[in-house]
Order: sequence, then C-alpha cells, then structure tokens
Amino acid sequence: MTGSQTVRSYFEALGDTIRVSIRQIPLWLSLGLLFLWTAIYLMPSFMTHDLPFPGHSGSIESWFFSLFFFVLCFFLIGLIARRFFFDFRSKRIIITVCLSMSIGALLYSVFDAQSSSFNTTLFMLSLFLIGILTPIPYIETVRQFMRSGFKMMLICGAVATFLTNIGFFILLFSPAPVVAIVTMLIPLGLCACLLASNRGSKPHPIPEPAMQGRARTPYKLLMTSIVQGSAYGLGRLCLTRLDSFTVTPIELTILVQMAGFVLSALTLVVLVSVFKFDFNLLIYKIGFIMLGLGLLFLTMGPLNFLGLLSFAAGYRFIDLLIFTLVVYLSSAKNISLNWTASWPTCMLYIGFAIGYLLLGGLIDIQDWLTVDSIVALMAMIVLLLAIILVSERNVPGAWGYVKLTDEESSSNPYREQVVNGISRHGHLSDRQHEIFELIAKGKFRREIAQELHLSEETVKVHIRNIYKKLGVHSKSELNQLIESEEKLLVE
Repeated sequence: MTGSQTVRSYFEALGDTIRVSIRQIPLWLSLGLLFLWTAIYLMPSFMTHDLPFPGHSGSIESWFFSLFFFVLCFFLIGLIARRFFFDFRSKRIIITVCLSMSIGALLYSVFDAQSSSFNTTLFMLSLFLIGILTPIPYIETVRQFMRSGFKMMLICGAVATFLTNIGFFILLFSPAPVVAIVTMLIPLGLCACLLASNRGSKPHPIPEPAMQGRARTPYKLLMTSIVQGSAYGLGRLCLTRLDSFTVTPIELTILVQMAGFVLSALTLVVLVSVFKFDFNLLIYKIGFIMLGLGLLFLTMGPLNFLGLLSFAAGYRFIDLLIFTLVVYLSSAKNISLNWTASWPTCMLYIGFAIGYLLLGGLIDIQDWLTVDSIVALMAMIVLLLAIILVSERNVPGAWGYVKLTDEESSSNPYREQVVNGISRHGHLSDRQHEIFELIAKGKFRREIAQELHLSEETVKVHIRNIYKKLGVHSKSELNQLIESEEKLLVE
C-alpha cells in the first residue's frame, strides 16, 4: 500500500468516525458515560476517600470496596449465566438500577467515612450500590452493539474514549459541588441512552440450550484479561512513584491517558480500515507489544514519557478489542452475552487490583523489591505472552469458550456468524439451519443426509426451501451470498 493510499485511508476512517458520531449518539454516549463512571469510582481517582481500617491505625482507599462489589456481582452473573439465560433489558430494571446508582453517588458525595459510624455506614452503602449495580448497565451497554459491525464498535469506542478523557479532565479541575452533581447525573444519562437504544429494537434470540451447553471456561481469554489488568495496575502504581515529572501523579495519569487512549483508539480505527481485521494480530502482536514495551520504558528514566504513552495506548487498544471480541463471540457462537462479558471483565479488574494493591503492598513490605524490578518482570511476561497466546484456533474456538473439532478449527472463523445472521434474516427453521450450516461447510447432499440421518430426497426438499427463503437459485449463488456477507462483516 502506497503512502497516498494510507493517507487516504486515514482520512476515510476519520470521515467514518464523524459520520458514526452523528448517527449513533446513544451508542457512543452510553459507552463514554460508562467509561467515565468506572474511571471515577472503580479505580484510584480524584474522588477517592480513605476508609478507616478496623483494629489498625491505617486506612484503605474507598475505590477498593466498590471494585470488590463490582467484581463479585460480575462473578455471580457469569456463574448463573452458564446455565440460565436472562437479561436486564426491562425498562423498569434499567430505570431502577440507574436511579439507585445516582443515589449511591449522592451518598458518596455527602457523607464522610471518617466522621462517625453512622456516616461510615451510609458511605459503605454508597460503595455497595455503586459496585453491585454497575455491571447491569455495563452488560446492557455492550448488548447495544450486538447488531453492529466491528468497525462501528471500534469507532464508537474511539469516540467514547475521547469523551471519557475530556469529561474526566474537566471534573478534575471542577469544584466539589459541580463534581457531585455531574456524577449523580451520569447514571441518569446512561439510563436515557439505554432506553433510547432499546426503543424499537427487537429482542435478541435466546441461545439454544445445546449451544449454551457447549460454553466452556475461556481460560485463554481470562488469562489475557488478568495480565492486561495487572499490567495496567502496575503502570498506574508506577505513576504514583515517579519523581521525574513536575506534575502530580493524578494530573500525570489523566494527561497521559488522554493522549494514549485517544491515540490508541484512532490508531485502531485506521488499522481496521486499512488492513484485514484479525483479533490475534491486533490483540497480541500489536496491543500486548505496545503494553509490554510501555512498561519496559517506564523503568528507563529518559524514556519514561514514551513508556507512559505506550503503556496507556496499549491498555486501551486491547480494551477496545476485547470489548469488540466479546460481542463477536456472543453473536457468532450463540452464547449468552452475560457469560461472554462477565468473567473476562471480572478478571480484568481483579488483575488491576493485583497490580496496584497486592504488588504495591509487597514492594512496601519487602526492601529488596523495587517498582522497577516488578514492572520490568511484568513487561517480560506481557511480551512473552504476546508470542504464546496467539493461535489460529483462538477465533474458531472462541478463546476457549467452545471445544473445537479438527474440522471446526480449520474452518473460516467468521463464517459461523455470517451463517447465523443469514439464517435469522431468512427465518429458516431449525432443520433448515442445520442443513444450511453443513452446506456452508462444503458438504454435499449425500453427506448431509448421512450426518443428519435423513433421506437424500428430504434433504433436497429442505435445500429447495432454503434457496426460496434466501432468494437464491443455486449452490453457487448461496456461496456468493455467504462470501458477500463476510466481506460486509467488518463494515
């Protein structure tokens, strides 16, 4: 690809970003509000208060408790979702949850945990409401993208990232009453966006029990998430201990995240517009390497600023890709979104707590350990996993959610999503869908009859009805339809 073509692709991607920003306001706005909410209450921020530690003279930061409840809720949702299908799309549920989150933000702003036991109780109640309820709009926000292509999801993620960092930066320098009012309004804005997105949309089909039963624990994706979270937690810890900058750690964090996050989001949109979409390549060969090199540069004085930028960009780069991956896996593999989204998110934030709190505490206790040595070790782990975790079986095997046969592992990883989509739009029956899947895999009529224990004549009748419903007249036309839908998938 020539330089002029690359520049042209960049401006085309920028134009697509602007057009999607105008047309899909509820999508990117809900995602941006969610990013802002989690950045304020589930990670160290300017809103963090100290809570007294019972029986000790020290204290613990309040965000840890809201994070604990958040992770606990996500774990329970995933545990239940493995066996039962459910969702939170009810208008009543969304309104009740978002109002309760606003009440939690109000209690958080009004009551001081250090003043009295009564105030401490109400303050803990606010942390409970914030942590235990946030996963519900989190999942429902992700669900809004179930009918979107990869490119739209990434563009909305890029716009949401920019919105989040601008909002966070403004709140950082706003007076306390303004911050309190704005944080109370965030869940209400999120509620309005979710209701607007749900209005007029058809409910998603309930996954078949057989497909639900195929869902396994995705160890590879969980490992990816916990390493990503641990690396980010260590990087944030490193920010608080750097003395080579003239700004405070929190200001440094915001400035670097604004630059790194926005840079990574725009870079991702451009890469997807110019090159073939490949989760393996983007997550491990680009995202993990950016994250690992960023951590490594953090330990080198002259390269600190470059390290901060690369580390923040790598984290958000992977974050947006896994967000897109979760939606893809739920749609392509017909697995409950509650299951595909819950435990990876849970592992991401557990990893952050490990990197920021556990390893930070270990460094404080052990004199022979330093931040630089732990960060350098984590950088080596991330770079090593960039080689180990990449595999051609990741996409067809849904990162461990599905057990693959040899035939499935060698098939087109995106074909299953296309076949499911065509089948739904064509209103194929269950039997017709089974036969359509086998045709898409290249099976002949006799092979289909043997595999499904049907007569060839019955299969022939089903194929004729499939052609009629899908508006094609031959197997070649059917294959052309599948291939054209695959090309449109990214768009």
